[in-house]
Amino acid sequence: MFMDYYNGDRKDFMFTSQTLPLASRLYDSIVIFGAGGCGRELKRNWETIGGTVAHFVDNNANLWGSTVESVSVISAKDAVASGLPIFIASYASPAIYQQLVAQGCDPVEIYIGDPEYKLVRDGARVIEEQKAELDALMDAFGNDESRFAFAQGFKYYERWLTSSQHLLYPQYAHPLVKAEDGDIILNCGGYDGDTDLLYHSMADNCEVHTFEPFEEMLPKLRQVAAGITNGKSIIVNKCVWNKNETITLQVTETASRILNPGGKDFISPTRSVEAVTIDHYCEENGVVPTMIKMDVEAAEPQAIEGAENVLRKYRPKLQISIYHTPEQRVSIPLQLRKIDPNYRYYIGHHTPSYCETILYGLPV
Repeated sequence: MFMDYYNGDRKDFMFTSQTLPLASRLYDSIVIFGAGGCGRELKRNWETIGGTVAHFVDNNANLWGSTVESVSVISAKDAVASGLPIFIASYASPAIYQQLVAQGCDPVEIYIGDPEYKLVRDGARVIEEQKAELDALMDAFGNDESRFAFAQGFKYYERWLTSSQHLLYPQYAHPLVKAEDGDIILNCGGYDGDTDLLYHSMADNCEVHTFEPFEEMLPKLRQVAAGITNGKSIIVNKCVWNKNETITLQVTETASRILNPGGKDFISPTRSVEAVTIDHYCEENGVVPTMIKMDVEAAEPQAIEGAENVLRKYRPKLQISIYHTPEQRVSIPLQLRKIDPNYRYYIGHHTPSYCETILYGLPV
């Protein structure tokens, strides 16, 4: 059943890829499209494996002729003329891909990495090794749209280009699994308060507990919380985990993640932070959640493990990110079904890249 949806076709799928898997064709020298934080992170990661970055590329003409981390910034036109392979380091990757092809770049010279910049995402291996599990999950999804979105999510790992766009409703606003009046929500991975604002805009008298270990985000979160007039926002400067302990975070310019929860880590700054289990937090503070949202940078399996008692006892609605690794697209739904098999699940995909695939769970 899974392969029927995987091999299906739809008009809203943007393009197919002619690129080769990134691992089969490594270059000594590359060009990186994107001179911002993601591009600089990719540069450092590429250099750790012995590669050289010849140029950054950016659509901001004010940057052309300047240097970023001692690397010159050039235009897309000049990048295509250079003949070097172009690695896109941007969440706008599909649009950039189309731009480069329109400017005459050979598609086989374009590579799109994910924000973590792992060079190999072996989705094909997951499909081969877990056929029975994938078929079983098809029955857990509440509609064909979810089955199709789930299966097509693996196309990114096969092709190194995503072709899925499922923008039927806003992220975290599924018609059946969303914030409702009076909800008590655990917002695990608060970032800059965008989801906090969303929940309060959708429903009145909500109490949102926002977990965010990245200290640089706290001023913005506090500003958002201070502006809430129809509910309550509580900021928790901790990460959710499977133990109450001090752990190490890997830090980029705008985000953080627990060091190596789901795979190999590249070199980046680290810091120690406090972690807490959801079970402990809820018991200690008398919190009875009606919805749990998680986007915790591949640490979702451990965070779910630390929430098993809450999940079994209170059966909250669920909004769980499953896109951080190919394995987690399968393992997280299976993990949740083992805890409580009586949920109906839906899949929402909310960007034109591979990111932001959300598993929505509704207790039945």
